[in-house]
Amino acid sequence: SELLYYTRDESPLFDVHRLAYASQTSGGTVTATDISVIAPAGISTANFSVPANPDTLAISHDARWAYCTSGPSLYVVCLADGLVKVNLGSYFSAGVGPLAISPNGKTLVAGVIAAAPATPDIACVDLTPLNQATLAVNPGTGAVSVNAGSAPALASPVITNLGGAYPGTFAWSPDGTRLFATLSSSVVREWAVTNVTTLTFTRDFTISGAAPFGIAVTPDGKQAFVANLNLNSVTALDLVNNVTGGS
Repeated sequence: SELLYYTRDESPLFDVHRLAYASQTSGGTVTATDISVIAPAGISTANFSVPANPDTLAISHDARWAYCTSGPSLYVVCLADGLVKVNLGSYFSAGVGPLAISPNGKTLVAGVIAAAPATPDIACVDLTPLNQATLAVNPGTGAVSVNAGSAPALASPVITNLGGAYPGTFAWSPDGTRLFATLSSSVVREWAVTNVTTLTFTRDFTISGAAPFGIAVTPDGKQAFVANLNLNSVTALDLVNNVTGGS
């Protein structure tokens, strides 16, 4: 299994729900587990299938959509019925590693793990068409239609090249104005998010020999903590004073 994600309790469309989703790297399925005391209403608790084995997974903040990747393909699944509503083969230039949705739910960032001669990059996807989509449930059959049967169209992703370094994981600042990524070059890179899909380089934090991978930003946005694969340590980053702290 890969990448466990939880739905949140803030959906305007569904009652209280707490579901965990885990993609299965074989079999082309995503497993849903109800972890709530109150049974969810209006959202499918069933496992769902995608056309090819899913690699990575992200859930929209309103719990309407699951974004699954398989190699370079992107599948958008409606969680109300567990069916693929958007099927984009070769949407990305190569297979995808990390996925992360911005706090405002407007942007999906994907770390593209390209092999030579191509270079790794970050693909930013504008989720506006999915956020604005309308869902209608047929009371007789339970079938869910999107935009009266017309699937939302996603524009091509906007690419930010990483210059040969592979992305590990992403973290957003709480206000969604900054994106952080750990890179295989022992760097934590920060970008300003100037609109939905444009990243503007801000700065690098270098952690020599660390192989930084996991990263999390504190709720006040003033610090980040980085898990170092090679150093058996966690490094604190002072995001206010631009200081890489002790491990």
